[in-house]
This record gives sequence, structure tokens and C-alpha cells, in this order.
Amino acid sequence: VLRRMWAVLSLDPPPDSPGGGEAGGRASTTSAPPHIAVDVVTFAIQIVPAVRQCLAELLNDDLLRNFALNDTIGSGRLSLDKCVQVARALGIDELMCKQVYEMRGCGENGGADFDEMQQIVAYAREQAERTIHEAEHAIKDATKISDTCFQEHRKEIVHLWDIFRLIDSSEKGVVLGKSLAHLLGQCGLLPRCEREHGTIAQILDGLEIEEDSKVKFGLFLEIVKEIRHARAADAQVELRAAFNRYDRDGNGTLSGEEIGSLLADAKLQPRSRKEQQEFANIIHSVDSDRNGFIDFQEFEALARRIDERKQSLECELEIERAFINGFSEAQLCDLRHAFNLLDTDGSGQLSMSEVKSAMAMLDKTVSHDAFENAFRSVDGDFTGELSFIEFLDFIKVLRDTEGVFAEDGCRLPPKLSMLDLRVVRCALVYFGCNRQYLSSLSAHDTNELFCYYFRISMQDNIHDKLKVATVAELISLAKRLSLTASRSLR
Repeated sequence: VLRRMWAVLSLDPPPDSPGGGEAGGRASTTSAPPHIAVDVVTFAIQIVPAVRQCLAELLNDDLLRNFALNDTIGSGRLSLDKCVQVARALGIDELMCKQVYEMRGCGENGGADFDEMQQIVAYAREQAERTIHEAEHAIKDATKISDTCFQEHRKEIVHLWDIFRLIDSSEKGVVLGKSLAHLLGQCGLLPRCEREHGTIAQILDGLEIEEDSKVKFGLFLEIVKEIRHARAADAQVELRAAFNRYDRDGNGTLSGEEIGSLLADAKLQPRSRKEQQEFANIIHSVDSDRNGFIDFQEFEALARRIDERKQSLECELEIERAFINGFSEAQLCDLRHAFNLLDTDGSGQLSMSEVKSAMAMLDKTVSHDAFENAFRSVDGDFTGELSFIEFLDFIKVLRDTEGVFAEDGCRLPPKLSMLDLRVVRCALVYFGCNRQYLSSLSAHDTNELFCYYFRISMQDNIHDKLKVATVAELISLAKRLSLTASRSLR
């Protein structure tokens, strides 16, 4: 985009700027951006349109393909419903797309043509980016983290702050040390082996963090950084060896096909369609010079981000299962803390004796027969061990039969404004909503999106209008509505 902008403005970029020096040289991608004095007229009339045009060209391939797929009668125009389908395919806020479509009067002209659709997409993306950027700076101001810390974590700070504040039920800007396992799981940073378990324990000891310690957001970011550095140091030799095996011509880069083979060799290949989409976005984002090839530095970032994303996707499934089973966020934190303390080898499994220890740690007592019956009923693979999701199911069985964790957390409140924000987002994700964008929205805007997708108003009684009474029923309804909408728009 910057190279195109220089060309449009007929400016010669400085030697250390992108596009200067050696053409396509990798060293330029890490240089400091050039400083050029530009007046407001040049900025508004030349620079902004040039950048928009470059970004539009980058979007054209996906947009044109989706436009053609939805223009089934070949009219060159799309109805509102078809535009919404394109927005969903591109990961754009459908409600915003609908509003722009109506604002531009596209329906009066028989639908949106390609140029109008391109403008709708560009506007929606700009608004989403603006919302995210505003959220980033609001977080920086609220948490008072340093400029350096902000820049280091800026691409993920909305997500990290979101999961942090959801656990900070007191809204005092701190979480307890025992909640860190739950937080790290959502970041994809739980220990995967006994050595990592010890490394994380050393990091926390070095920062003097105990179970009852009050951890501020800045300190949480420091923990994330330290764990990543430790992991990177441990993995560098193995990743370098794998990279060199596939870099057969020795030019220091890998093609897309070679990257796929390498990721499979490193056991980082996607296992579902959702993971395929997530990993494709990550690969695209780490290819900083957009030449279709990955060097070793980019590959290190790629492997780290994919590994963390795989873990965090698993954690998202666990959180959804916990809500479906009727556990609150606080209960989930306690369960994850107990599980993680006893999973000393990082296998993600607890034996029967370890589960008994977890129950004692949680100060929950049940009879021997009730314990064994519950354990066997959820040990579906008959391994004699429980994963965390199976552990959640195990606790649910005991709650239903023995009254353990008997608080009624599974029943939905009657009004949307009273519904847990995390539950609202869990439901919206099934409609293709971007997680980072959702995290940057206020509770009111998130609820507005919920109303749009579920066709209700803020004042409606959820039980009566949607015919759901529990989180499990709401999630099931979200899956059905999303599937029905996708089929009807094809």
C-alpha cells in the first residue's frame, strides 16, 4: 500500500522506507516509517483516496468472487439479503452493511452494483477499524500501561483486555492470581508439558505472584510476554531444523505449499474448517511484505501464533461447554485453577485420583459410589482420565445428582440487558461476527447486534420471544438460526 501511495503521489521514498533501497528487500519491512511533511489538502485529496484505492484492490479478489457467487441471475446488482451474505463471507458487520445499503438508497435502484458494494465494504471496514482503534486507546488510558507495552501488545490488546475484565467482576482493574490459569488458557498459553509447567511456575514465582495476589492488567501483559519468550527460546532449535528441512533451495524462504507441509510436520495443521480459516488469516498477517513467501523470522511468529490460536480455540469450546452446563465465570475460574494445578505434566488430562484431589481442593464432598458413577459416565474413551471438557461434564453430573455447584447458573435472565456479555458473544460468533470487533464493542452495541440477528427488541422477554430458558437452549438456537440464514441466502 505504501509503495503504491508513493507512486500515486510521485514521491521518492527515503532509502530506509518501504519501497526504497533494494526492491523488495526484507530489511525495509522493519525500518522506521518515513517522515514527510504533508499539508491537510494533500492528505485529504491525494493520500486518503490513494490508500483507499490500494486497500480496495487488495480486497477485490474476494469481493469480486463473492459478488459473482451471489449475483445468481447475472443482473450485476445484489439485493439487501445478498449483500448481507457477502458481508458475512468477508467477516463484516452485517448490521452496518444493512445500514450503509439503506443509507445509499441501493434498494431504490434495484440493488447494489459492484462499485456500490465495494464502497459499502470499504466503509464498513473503515468503521470497524475505527471502533477497534478507539477501543485500543481507551484501554491504554484506562489501564495506564506504558507506550512500549501498548505497542508490543497492540494487535491483541482488545482481546486481552476483554478476557481480563470479564474475570474482574469487582471492576477494580485486578484479578486474583488463581484466575491466571483461566486467562492464560484463553491466550493459548497453558503449559503443554511438565517442563513448561515448571517454567510458568518459575515466572510467577519471580514476579511474586501467589493465588491471592492482585494482578493488574499491565502485570498480566508482562506474564504473557515472559511466557512467550520462554517458549520461543525452547522452540527455536526445533523450528530452525524443521524450517531448513523444507527450505530445499536454501534461499531462506518457504512457499505456501512448503509452509503447509512444515506445519503438518510440526503438528500444527488445522483440524477443522474454522481452524483452516483462522490459520489462513494468521499466515496472511505474518507475511509482512506480501510476497507469498515466509522467512524464518516470519515462520517463528507464524508457529507461535498458530500454536496459541489452537489452544485458545480449544479454550473457547471449553468456555461454551461450561456455560451450556450452567457454570458461572467465577465457577469456571475455580474449576480451571484446580484442574491446572493437578495437571503437572501438561497433558490436559487428570486421572481418577487427581480428580479426587481436585474435588478436595474445591472443598466438595460426594460419596464414593456417586464419584465413580459420575466418572465412568463421562469417560467416553475409557482411558481412566478426564480432559477439561470431560471434567466439566463430570461436575455437571455431580451437580445434577448430588447438588455440587447447585447454584442455578444455567437459567437465562428474562431481559437481554441482564444477560452475561460472554454468553451474548458466544451466540453471536455463530453468525460469523469477528471476535476482535465484538470485543471492541460496548455492551449496548453488542446487544443491538444480538437483537438484529435474533429479531427481538431490547425490551422483549427472552424466554417468551425466543422460547429459550437456558444457555444451552440459546446456543442451540443460535446454531439453527445461523444455519437457516446461510441456506436461505445461497
